[in-house]
Amino acid sequence: MSKIILFFSVIFLFSTASGSILPAAAETYRPVNQRPMFGNIQKTQGMLDADDAFRDSIKKNGNTYEKAYEHLVKRGWQYFNSGDLGGAVQRFNQAWLLLPENSEAYQGFAVVRAVQEAPIEEVNKLFELAVTRKDKNPNAHVDYAKYMNMTRRPRAAKEQIEIALALDPKAPNAHLQMAAAIYSLEGRQASCAWFKMAVALGEIELSAEQIGKICED
Repeated sequence: MSKIILFFSVIFLFSTASGSILPAAAETYRPVNQRPMFGNIQKTQGMLDADDAFRDSIKKNGNTYEKAYEHLVKRGWQYFNSGDLGGAVQRFNQAWLLLPENSEAYQGFAVVRAVQEAPIEEVNKLFELAVTRKDKNPNAHVDYAKYMNMTRRPRAAKEQIEIALALDPKAPNAHLQMAAAIYSLEGRQASCAWFKMAVALGEIELSAEQIGKICED
């Protein structure tokens, strides 16, 4: 059973390329534009003017805030996947300046701070901002569930996945995170069907032998 235990210990991890991950204590030493929502600092007039100039530049280039937001969030995830967490937050911050009512920038902030091992309370607040936006983003709920599984809160993770699946029955990685939560709450056999669905949807690769070990009586 040791291989099964090892398997379950790794599925909770956020995937990110190798790179320097700074501890939470280093947050105050990062440049302001590499902190979520610019660290909620009291901005100088010069900073506020720069924000206005940035917004104006979007429209002058013939773009809409919505298209620019989508592009910046995409770039943020590209930086994240390359291991450049500071660059990721910079792009999420730019997106947030344009449409602070949308969820994806908050989701990005939360995932980055989770990887940086920020205090649970901080990460929770960022995820709560993401999942309570009006645009109803199922992926934010899935990532929140993943973080809850990582921090040993499977019951809360299950609740987040239920919301995600209500919004999108095929939300990426939702079935895998539900399987992990059910495994923690009810055991291997109870999680069997969810793991099978996760495999069928391509959320995880498991051999027939591995599935058999999970589903065996």
